[in-house]
Amino acid sequence: MNEFLRADPHFEIFKEIADVGGEINFDDDFVPFRRSVPLRNLQQRMLPVYRKHAYKMWKTNPGLLFRLMDLDPGTLASLHTGNDCHWTPKPGNPLGRFLFDGSNSPQGTIPLNGGSAKEKGIARYQKVVLPTLFEVIHGWDEYRRHHGLGWWQMIMFKEDVSGAFNQLNWSARSAKYLGVMIDEEVLFIMITGGFGDCVTSMIWSIVGEAINRRPRQFVDCPIYIFVDDTVGAGLPSHALHAQAVVQRSTEEVLGVGSTAPDKSSHGPREVIFGFLVDFITATLSPKDLAIDKIFFVFFHYQRKIQNATLKWLIIRTID
Repeated sequence: MNEFLRADPHFEIFKEIADVGGEINFDDDFVPFRRSVPLRNLQQRMLPVYRKHAYKMWKTNPGLLFRLMDLDPGTLASLHTGNDCHWTPKPGNPLGRFLFDGSNSPQGTIPLNGGSAKEKGIARYQKVVLPTLFEVIHGWDEYRRHHGLGWWQMIMFKEDVSGAFNQLNWSARSAKYLGVMIDEEVLFIMITGGFGDCVTSMIWSIVGEAINRRPRQFVDCPIYIFVDDTVGAGLPSHALHAQAVVQRSTEEVLGVGSTAPDKSSHGPREVIFGFLVDFITATLSPKDLAIDKIFFVFFHYQRKIQNATLKWLIIRTID
């Protein structure tokens, strides 16, 4: 932090995150509670998968695993174990993705991600503001016009941070509130960012911006960051140099191995924010997966309209 981010406007916050860890926020009347309701049906059906995820994260250090019987009563009473956990499919990963969920809680209790948690997180860190596809294309077009280029003379690059949210540690105070029950006897506690607490994205946004604010001083083409994806475009010499600078800046701030080589790419045709951008034909369109999703949504919506119309006709006939 001292070597590479001392001049950053958020330097004091970075020092706190590095020294102590990120801090979560919650409602003033939030009270930690023990989980007392049964595990969700999906978790019960896929319990081996949940256990495997928990073991994997314990093995690679994003979290801690405890058996309830091994915790003394005083320690257990200080923990919030009422959060939920989820599983969701992940493209290219048969194991899927484990998600921490601090937004649901039994009736009569207040969830970790309560009504004021987000606003307090914004006040402590910052509001997350992401660039739109239009802003990115507009910036690249200004660069193109300034240099008198055709789109076909340019290339794009993409860089990704490996496990971005898990690059951030929680403070010891915050980790005590980030417990989920894997089964009836095993407790998992998140000690790195992960997915699920609403403050995570706010902490990451200032770190991600810093990673890109630094390289902008040394590159000749416009670059943008969308959560943990950095994209840029320009003449091949400009774009490839910028890509190398972004890679180096990421590892300077987060450490060696923090980039994701398997997601690094460059060329005249790239998927940017879910859209296929083609510099050769100067066109953009939703990527194939997005088109499939749009088709499913409209097909499903049309079917619902047809069912609703049929129900209306039946009711009219009966009347």
